[in-house]
Amino acid sequence: DFDEFEEDTAVPGSNVSGGDSTKAVSASNGTIGTWLVSSVRVYAYVLSDEEASAEELDTGNDNDDEDLTACETLPLPHSTLAGLWDSLILPPMTKSNLLQYASSALLFSDKLVAPHIVGWNRVVLLHGPPGTGKTSLCRALAHKLSIRLSDRFVN
Repeated sequence: DFDEFEEDTAVPGSNVSGGDSTKAVSASNGTIGTWLVSSVRVYAYVLSDEEASAEELDTGNDNDDEDLTACETLPLPHSTLAGLWDSLILPPMTKSNLLQYASSALLFSDKLVAPHIVGWNRVVLLHGPPGTGKTSLCRALAHKLSIRLSDRFVN
């Protein structure tokens, strides 16, 4: 499977902003055309089909043979989460802003910024009634980041 990286490719006559560059093709009588040149990243990955593993809590009650399930851990990227990111319907720029926010957290770490010197809130609060996609967003974001950051965090 491939994870699509949404970024502009060569587009004739485009205006340039940000880190992209413009290439112009010239002839003796003037400019023929201009193209926006930017990079495209393609991520190749293998989806896991492993079952989720349950982590149990010990109730401390010797008479009770049943433990409580605290959480289930799913190896990422996982086949059950494929396509979830694309199916989320969110306000414009929300998805890209979330990915950029997560990536900026790593930038501070890479530059060895001390957390007690530069205060930075690393919390995203999701609120809303049940069934509005909070858990789906978290699962899809974890899936997407596991693909994008696979070179950094190897299983």
